[in-house]
Amino acid sequence: MLAGANDYLMKDNLTRLVPTIEREIHASENRREKKQADLERQQSDDRYRALFEYAPDGIIISSPED
Repeated sequence: MLAGANDYLMKDNLTRLVPTIEREIHASENRREKKQADLERQQSDDRYRALFEYAPDGIIISSPED
């Protein structure tokens, strides 16, 4: 468990094997999707920041109330 295992099975309780594998596959997919979403968000933030920092013209952000 200290080396990074999320679960363990005792040899005398292999009935939990399939549900455990299915849960870990689902958890792995969720981690992969979250990592991809974080990467895409970071790239979007970088593009947005670059747009404002390197724009040759001034950019004003306003709302209808302004």
